[in-house]
Amino acid sequence: MYGKTKWAIISEIDEEEALESTYSMVYGIIITTVVIFLVILLITLFLLNIIFAKPIDKLEATTKDLAEGDGDLTQRLEIKRDDEIGKVSAFINSFIQKVQKTVQEAKLVAPKIVQ
Repeated sequence: MYGKTKWAIISEIDEEEALESTYSMVYGIIITTVVIFLVILLITLFLLNIIFAKPIDKLEATTKDLAEGDGDLTQRLEIKRDDEIGKVSAFINSFIQKVQKTVQEAKLVAPKIVQ
């Protein structure tokens, strides 16, 4: 210390004023986190729609057309995937092909039966 006298400076600051920048930073982090979470959620929902909903909708439309439409047996489902949706599409295509073959055979045999 300097000489015989001891000096000290005491300062007082309100706790809220001292922590104001900390609170501001915490609120900023929370807001940023929420925004990032919402963006990730929207991207995830968009991708889920592309990956699952659209192929299932197409599968539904094609099978509905087969069941309720004019029965176009030349129609086939597009198989672009090797997952469950792709497997179901392949099985439906196989079924359609079998029905088409049966109808063609029946057309050949029917004139012979009538005679």
